[in-house]
Amino acid sequence: MREILFKGKAGAKWVYGDLRHINDGGVAIRKDGEIYPYEVIPETVGQYTGLTDKNGKKIFEGDIVYCKSRLDNANMVVIFECGQFRMVLSENYRSYQTNSGFYDINCFDKEVIGNIYDNPELLEGE
Repeated sequence: MREILFKGKAGAKWVYGDLRHINDGGVAIRKDGEIYPYEVIPETVGQYTGLTDKNGKKIFEGDIVYCKSRLDNANMVVIFECGQFRMVLSENYRSYQTNSGFYDINCFDKEVIGNIYDNPELLEGE
């Protein structure tokens, strides 16, 4: 069974844990073992995909992943669409024109190199 985990940005730091909805409409993440949740920026919330990169780092929605195969390499963005996680080419991630379902990702050597919130420069054409 896949671990259910979320991340979100609370100020300048990333918080990992359970997703909570606050009465005033905000979003928070409660870290394991802590009583009070951290209120996070709703747009930055991303769910864990259940996969890790070549270094063992967990891959979340919104991450930028460098993917390398025998034939090609590219920076790709992790999105959730139509009930599944997908990898899309970084320069097209807002239009979802070119994508690879997560079932195809195992053919790539993959490494998380950033995310769309902290590292937008990685989204520029290669």
